[in-house]
Amino acid sequence: MAGPFLTTFPRRRRVLTFALFSLLVWALLPIEGFNPPRRLLLGITKEVVGKSKSDILQFIDPLIGTVNGGHVFPGATLPYGMAKPVADTNNWGEAAAGFVSDDSLITGFSQFHDSGKPTKSPYI
Repeated sequence: MAGPFLTTFPRRRRVLTFALFSLLVWALLPIEGFNPPRRLLLGITKEVVGKSKSDILQFIDPLIGTVNGGHVFPGATLPYGMAKPVADTNNWGEAAAGFVSDDSLITGFSQFHDSGKPTKSPYI
């Protein structure tokens, strides 16, 4: 059940009343000791960045899934982007996504790669 205040006034008046009430509450907050959200978030990120002693980039492997049948495309793309340039290798038995990160020779660079498509050729 909605209260009488929520049903007797038009929607525009209710929204304006809520906005003015929120502004009034914000204006009455004590200034000393109050951290605005932006400053609060910056303080938290400084603490987190300052506390990291080790380099977390050592745990990132951008070529994971490109060997042993992973068929994962390692290049940079945009979501739903069509052009995905990366080197093509001559290991056609494993290169369903067009690239294998083993010691295969690079045969060229093509623009169209899809991860998980039904064909083995990277050009279709």
